[in-house]
Amino acid sequence: MGDFIPPGRLSSYRHGGETFQVQTEYAPRPHPRVTTSVVLGGRIVHKVDRAWEEDVEGETARKTLESFLAEQHRQALELVRVRAGDYLAAPPPLRPAPGYVAPSFRESMVEVLGSLPFVSAVYEFDEEGKTAFARQFRDVVAEWDREFIMLAELIAAFPGIIRVGQFRQGCCWFPAENMLLCAVQGRRFAVLTESSGSLEEIWREFPELYEAVHG
Repeated sequence: MGDFIPPGRLSSYRHGGETFQVQTEYAPRPHPRVTTSVVLGGRIVHKVDRAWEEDVEGETARKTLESFLAEQHRQALELVRVRAGDYLAAPPPLRPAPGYVAPSFRESMVEVLGSLPFVSAVYEFDEEGKTAFARQFRDVVAEWDREFIMLAELIAAFPGIIRVGQFRQGCCWFPAENMLLCAVQGRRFAVLTESSGSLEEIWREFPELYEAVHG
């Protein structure tokens, strides 16, 4: 992927004395995507966010991206024309009570995973693969926990190493299938499950948490 960024699109549509703003743009980072936002009264009432997995090098590829952006913008604008009355009739969003502090992404993720009986621990790793956060929910054998951290740090530091089979430290074997690595919002987490747990079940129940999973 190159750094080419096509011109964005901005349109307005008036209905019932109110003005809808429709804006579409391409962003190459953190993940190439074309995003369209429909704004009414300073709040987003509709959003389309589509990943762009094609190349942007060369005139033909760039024209393809520009056409895709233009078509997504056209479709969103047409949707506003059809549903403007519905958007205006919708009740305003609920606002948090004064003094309310929303939980961080990490807190929300830890709370969800901690509710699963077969999840033993959650870890977060920094860019160098070192442990930045750790939370244990169940009893974890000390040797397993130590090996898990070492293995997860290794994979976090070298993302290309994914299929590791089993990892040995001393006399204890840690089965790699009990570890789930995930990248969420540019941050790297690892989840340790018990042998009776199912990583597939986590993936099935909470797919929105993960952009990448174990190999």
